[in-house]
Amino acid sequence: MGQLTKLINAAGEVTEYHYEAGQLVRLIHPDKTKERFERDAEGRLLSHTDALHRRTRWDYNEAGLIHQRHNANDTTLTYHWDKLGQLVRLRNENNSEARFKYDPAGRLLKETGFDQETTHYLYDNGSNLPTRRLDGDRTSHFTYDPMGRLLERKAGRRGGEKWEIETFAYDGNGNLTWAENGTCKLQWFYDAAGNNMTRLVVCLKPALTTRRKYLPLTQRATCWTPRHRPGQIRTRHAS
Repeated sequence: MGQLTKLINAAGEVTEYHYEAGQLVRLIHPDKTKERFERDAEGRLLSHTDALHRRTRWDYNEAGLIHQRHNANDTTLTYHWDKLGQLVRLRNENNSEARFKYDPAGRLLKETGFDQETTHYLYDNGSNLPTRRLDGDRTSHFTYDPMGRLLERKAGRRGGEKWEIETFAYDGNGNLTWAENGTCKLQWFYDAAGNNMTRLVVCLKPALTTRRKYLPLTQRATCWTPRHRPGQIRTRHAS
């Protein structure tokens, strides 16, 4: 499987990625500081030690789902799941809770954060992906292609006239090739194996190019995608 081994940014600074048994175990930053990752035989992340030697640990339940995260500052985050493996509640060290509610099809309907602010997700025309998100007086609309890939994200105040619009495009292999908003454009270029070799960023300053180097016989390795699909809960805290 193709794996990113080196990233060179526009300033020529190099970040290195090291693997064992196909799993990332060490990341070396341009200043030579290191991050370390420990995983179990199933590939689940057990611990992450950052460049300042701060260590975060994860525990898992019998179903292989995250049960608790132990932060470097001695705080914890506890995960609660239903019988279908859906995350229904998070509890932090202050006993504050974030809650999640689903419909019978497993689609996220409501998310209540630790601050008790609530976000609602709506699904039009039987879609399995949310087409609208209501967050206080802010509303977001999402458009997808037939493959379920995000094409447009439009957000603004309800009743307002001004919208923030982000658009995305993909190649025939499903690779993200273009992302654009009102202030910035990003473009990705791939080799024949589908590896992301170059990312071009054009904002309110000269274009910046990031180059990536891969092992031989590589396959696709995703380095950036649009933000997680609206309505999809992420439980991953390190890569």
